[in-house]
Amino acid sequence: MSISTTSALQATTSHGPFSKYIDVYGLKILGLSGIGSQPEVQDEFLKKTAQTFKLLLNPSATGIDPASRSRALEGLNTYNVIQRVGVDSYDAYSPSLDSGSYPGWNQVNDDNNATDFIWHLRDRNGNFSPSGKNQTAETLEHALHTLSQFALPAAFPEELNIFSENGQADGISSDLADAYQEAVRNGVYDPSDYSDANDGSDSYAQLLLREYVYCLIFAEWGFTQALIEGGSLAPEWSDAHLSPTAIARDNPIGHRLFTNYISKIISKPSLQDLSLMFQDGDQGRSGYLPSSGQAIPEAPQPD
Repeated sequence: MSISTTSALQATTSHGPFSKYIDVYGLKILGLSGIGSQPEVQDEFLKKTAQTFKLLLNPSATGIDPASRSRALEGLNTYNVIQRVGVDSYDAYSPSLDSGSYPGWNQVNDDNNATDFIWHLRDRNGNFSPSGKNQTAETLEHALHTLSQFALPAAFPEELNIFSENGQADGISSDLADAYQEAVRNGVYDPSDYSDANDGSDSYAQLLLREYVYCLIFAEWGFTQALIEGGSLAPEWSDAHLSPTAIARDNPIGHRLFTNYISKIISKPSLQDLSLMFQDGDQGRSGYLPSSGQAIPEAPQPD
């Protein structure tokens, strides 16, 4: 993979149950094949996911620092980071993805690093992406989780570190950890929804930090009100802190990290671009092009 190029959509037989992929700046975006009673990830949805990452990692966006961005992308490459893409939800697959029923599943996860899936949402009747707004939020949230887990600490290993020195939650030391604690203390962020997962491990603490960073970025961008149904992430993120001014007042460390570090790497996509991609009823087009600038061949359409 290269941190300066983006690839066409390609088929693969070397990634277990994942049948296709697109490389975006060193990140391999993998789509599941038709397994576990779910259909194969659609080509166009994988392109929409790839285009979302291109928008988030836009080298020409205002405020992006080339050196910081380069370190972040080198991290994605060095850590062999993948973004997994599936249909509906983890629980929708039967047998489950962790059941041992899918050859190569363990190997691809052992050989690479990943956080969450991005899901091509369906309603209870099986219709894809009934809400374009919900699909936009789903895609952005989990893309940001991947970038905050691997890209951000690669660029700023002290300020945005999420890796523990002792394997426990209390072993994570960074400005990011301080920002999270400040946000909890001042009523900006409430982690209680994740209390059932609290085993004291670094994985649990990383989960909290990923969720905090996502909520912070959405609030700083004004996306909470624009993209979340009801315009709120409360009680996880306070409705009183949905602007940079409010965040700077009660979570100044978080606001500083967003302004001085996060925004140097991750660019704010335009809501217009996102709305053209993710429309109600699974409409919209990705507009994705690989680095060559040539259109990606479309998959044959079923009769």
